Amino acid sequence: MEQAAKNAEITQWYYLTGGTALAEFYLHHRLSEDLDFFTTSEVNNQKIQAFIDSLKAPAGITNYVVKKISGLYQYTLTFSDSESLKVDFNEYDYPQVEQGIVYGKLRIDSMYDIAINKLESMCNRTKARDYVDLYILISQNIFSMEQLMMRVPEKFGHHWTTPQYIRAFFAVQEAKDFPTMLVPFSKEEMIKFYLAQAKKLEPKIFK
Repeated sequence: MEQAAKNAEITQWYYLTGGTALAEFYLHHRLSEDLDFFTTSEVNNQKIQAFIDSLKAPAGITNYVVKKISGLYQYTLTFSDSESLKVDFNEYDYPQVEQGIVYGKLRIDSMYDIAINKLESMCNRTKARDYVDLYILISQNIFSMEQLMMRVPEKFGHHWTTPQYIRAFFAVQEAKDFPTMLVPFSKEEMIKFYLAQAKKLEPKIFK
């Protein structure tokens, strides 16, 4: 991450977001090692690959594999100690709604944007880390679920229906692969929280 904060291509066009940004720079609540770099421009993979190549010797990278999925370039780096790291460079057309912080010269996504992204992701998939991150954020009274739901259309240009949100909240019971936590955490309390959020929305279905 320190090398990314010094690289002109990265600092000019990308910002760090996702679970690692949230855990490293804001909440310090769980382990998260994957790096997610977003840009509103097209990913210049030639320059990204040159950046990764420049890290081989100093970082001890012995090999890497690149996978392209639409506008996403996913690098899986393997190190001399056999550890691996996933680094994503993703063309992400959705504008940030708030300005985040800066680490060196690297822009870090705001907590608000990360939270909105997590809520959006929960409506598309069932990943434990999304539920955990959003639960911790809201538990700290940084903002409410209602505030986030109001900002989703502003950022993504579409509305999730009340039944879709309810389904997403109920799906927390199916979430697996929970991250390693660094703060006190109760899975059962988190599930109760999301079920309560779903219950609060039920009257809106019949309006």
